[in-house]
Amino acid sequence: MRRLLLLRHARAEPAGGGSDFDRALTAEGRADARTVGAFMAERKISPGFAAMSPARRAAKTWELARANLSTPCDEVVDPRLYDASAGQLLEVCRGIAARHRTAVLIGHNPGLEALALVLTGNALRTDARYIREKFSPGALVVIDFDVTDWSEIDPGKGVLAFFATPASAK
Repeated sequence: MRRLLLLRHARAEPAGGGSDFDRALTAEGRADARTVGAFMAERKISPGFAAMSPARRAAKTWELARANLSTPCDEVVDPRLYDASAGQLLEVCRGIAARHRTAVLIGHNPGLEALALVLTGNALRTDARYIREKFSPGALVVIDFDVTDWSEIDPGKGVLAFFATPASAK
């Protein structure tokens, strides 16, 4: 079994005159990242591998969320996660080392939401509709796969284990 977590960066400052990569989390975003991390810890969801977008808001979201987790993990900043499509994100997932049974991608919409829907079958089910409507900043999707290697994950093969927004994780 493999477990994939998709974590959308928490609420960030609006885009201004500076670089999009440098946008910081708002106070609410920092609190939300901690809340989602606590949700993960309560459910004993602890990734062995984390890949994050190079954007400041993604790195800070993960820094605050992982502070609640007791198990350290291998972490990489992966430029492919910034402004990525579902297909690009799927290729990142398929390249995760086999030694990691649980992995998290920390990135952006619309790519993460699209990947969650593609992997779980994108049917007109209640959970798929809920993901489409509620994939807010700081949202976490946890998808399980009955496969032995990351290279085997394909569209429709995932089973939604958890979906939490910062508001629902409290």
